Amino acid sequence: MSDLDYDAIRKRVEKRIQKRQKLIKTVGETIGANLICWTIWLIVMPGSFAWPAIVTIVSVVNLIKEVSEVYFNSNEYFDNMREREYQREIERERERIYQDEYAKPKRGDVTLSDDGELVYDEDEDRKRNVSNLN
Repeated sequence: MSDLDYDAIRKRVEKRIQKRQKLIKTVGETIGANLICWTIWLIVMPGSFAWPAIVTIVSVVNLIKEVSEVYFNSNEYFDNMREREYQREIERERERIYQDEYAKPKRGDVTLSDDGELVYDEDEDRKRNVSNLN
């Protein structure tokens, strides 16, 4: 009945979910490793060089890399953005075409007769009738 490839859709969704799960795991590992390093530093040598800062910087850089892979470097992000732009442009074009097709045709100049009735320029007979009545 439908030409949708459900297996391909399922694989794409699973791949996306796995990337997000990996990101959540990386966030947890980053927080855990940093807590352990800073705790050790505070207990053992609180007045010395703050070496856990190096671990924190490296782990934050790794975390930024993971986030960019999941949300920005994926083809899906740019494909979705491209598709939205295509759809917007198509909708604008449809509105322009339909607006031109279904707009009321203009009837030309309009004047007001002596009795307050609108008279269109293309209605010459009507103008004559109005002026003959007066």
